[in-house]
Amino acid sequence: MFSDRYRALKIVGILAVLLLLGWYAHVGRGVVTLDLCLSDPERFDGTEVPIYMEARVIEVDPGCLRVSQPDGPLNLIIPPRFSGLVPPGATMEEIKPGQSLAAVAVFRRPGYLELKRLRVAPLRQVKIIISIFPAVIVLILLIGSIRWEKGRLVMKEVTKVTKVRSD
Repeated sequence: MFSDRYRALKIVGILAVLLLLGWYAHVGRGVVTLDLCLSDPERFDGTEVPIYMEARVIEVDPGCLRVSQPDGPLNLIIPPRFSGLVPPGATMEEIKPGQSLAAVAVFRRPGYLELKRLRVAPLRQVKIIISIFPAVIVLILLIGSIRWEKGRLVMKEVTKVTKVRSD
């Protein structure tokens, strides 16, 4: 797989797959946003809208959940007998301001969102910070293997040679 045979064909194949995936993402089922729903409320009435990009709880009121996101704050109407919390068995009382969340809401014609499913991720920031460490380690190892020789950068393969003693 990593030999130089058919190298050009492999490169063209990978580029073709990437182009096909990009085309599929472009013409396939796109993500419905709140702005899109507000632009044509009649058409998008009853459509599910995902809310997941850097969404954080601002305030929890009975019947309403106020959320901040990059597009601005929004209110999610909590329907009576709401049971869409993940994990099952969780309660609305466990939701605190400042927690990260992912939600799916149903757009209703006058221009409000009715909460359908909600997942609270209290340790999301910790997970992001922990996931940075492997990237930093790889970067350090990569920088450590690059040397300046004869006016150009050269990547040196790091090998450890151990002598085997024959007794």
